[in-house]
Order: sequence, then structure tokens, then C-alpha cells
Amino acid sequence: MADVKISIDSKHTEELLTRLGKNVEEISGRGKRYVGLLSAIVYRDLIEHFERQEGPEGRWAPWSEGYKRYLARVGKSGNMILIDTGRLRQGWQPSRYRLTEGGVLWFNPVSYGANHEEGIGVPRRRFAWLSDRAVKEIEKQTARFVEDKA
Repeated sequence: MADVKISIDSKHTEELLTRLGKNVEEISGRGKRYVGLLSAIVYRDLIEHFERQEGPEGRWAPWSEGYKRYLARVGKSGNMILIDTGRLRQGWQPSRYRLTEGGVLWFNPVSYGANHEEGIGVPRRRFAWLSDRAVKEIEKQTARFVEDKA
């Protein structure tokens, strides 16, 4: 049986560990470069909810018959649900986030957004959620970020 020898170049190992440590520190400290990476994923996913007109439970509730008639009367019968003026969808921006004690909070400043999200006075049409696909992408990009490949 032959002897197996393993040698480790301590300089490269130190550099690797230092780099990994800095990246993990940036993640745990919610650094700007890492949050920017996440923001792009979150933004893309949220906009897709508007395009697909769906929440985590499936398709959004359709317009009421009365509202359909109103939209036809004002020439907006082709509009997608929750995209009348576009303000609500445009309220999502990758730079609109706050660092919180527990993580990162992305927000939409459009005042009536909560009414749609929670169903206050209108049918509930959730748009502020992350799909499984987005969560998996965040996991993948976080791993790449730690490895310094993002």
C-alpha cells in the first residue's frame, strides 16, 4: 500500500478562508452588494406576479361584473388585473428596501397596495410574496456569493 501525502498551501488556504469569511460577514450584515443581488431576484419575481396575475394560491379573483362594465365604459377593458395605471406594479423597485433586525424588508410605497394584498374592501389579490423558484434562486445565489462567484 502506497503512502498518500497531502500538502496544503497555507497562503492560498488563508486567502480562501479570508474571502469566505468576508462574504459570510457581508451576508449576515446584509451588505449592499449581497442585498443588491437579492433585490434583483425579488424584483423580477414580484413583477412576474403582476404579469401572471397570480398569488401563492393561484390566479387572482377576476373583476366583478360591475367593474368590468365600468372598465369597458372608460376604454380600459383590456387592462390586466391590478394594472390600471401601473402605479402599484411600478411601486416595486430593487432599491426600495430596509434593513431590519431580522433581515431585509422590500416595500412598495403605494398606499392602496395593502388593500389588495390583504383584501380590505376589495377581493384579496396577493402580489407581495416569493415563489418557490425565487427562493431556490436566492439559495443558489447565496451559495455562489459565499464562494465568491456571484
